[in-house]
Formats: sequence, C-alpha cells, structure tokens
Amino acid sequence: RERRLLGNTAAKGEDSTKGEEKWLAKSLSVEMYGSSLVAIGSGIVANIVVENSGSMRPIDAFATYDGKPLFFRGGYITAFDACIVPLVLSATIMTVFWDENYGERASNAN
Repeated sequence: RERRLLGNTAAKGEDSTKGEEKWLAKSLSVEMYGSSLVAIGSGIVANIVVENSGSMRPIDAFATYDGKPLFFRGGYITAFDACIVPLVLSATIMTVFWDENYGERASNAN
C-alpha cells in the first residue's frame, strides 16, 4: 500500500511538470534561434565596419614605447573598437533598470 501511495504521488508530479518542460523547451529553442541571429548580425556589422575603416594607422596622441606607437585605429581592430558602443549602452540599461530579486521576505519576523 505504501508503495502505491508514493507511486501515485510521483505520477501526479510527472503530470504537472510536462507543461513546464514544454515551455522550457520552447524558451530554449527561441533563445538559441535569437542568439544565432544576433551572432550573424554582429558578424555582418563587424565586416562592414572593418571594410569602411581603411588601413590600420597609429594614434599619435597616445603614448609610445621606444618610438613605436602603442595604440592604433582602423583596419581589423575597428570591429573591437565598435563593440564599445553596445557594451556601454547595455551596461547603462542594466544599471538603471535591473532590479535585484531578493525573494519574498517574511512579514512576521520574530
């Protein structure tokens, strides 16, 4: 009798998680699809930025080491320079709008 009681409880638990698994699978598939689109778009934007930046050249206003410049602009490094814009924008949005989730607090603290 105890085995049957526990077996029925487990079966009911499995029924309740089937819907959650369905939504989890849907969420993960949408996330994978969206992540792929962002990666493709980022690659296209990086390619356009690099093609239009010209050749790599030193930035004379910054420090040098043994007469050789340390900082450059243009060329293939432009894609990395361009990523600073979405990085700063994302960090600003997260800082302003992200509320930390501390969970529920007990109303009657003894």
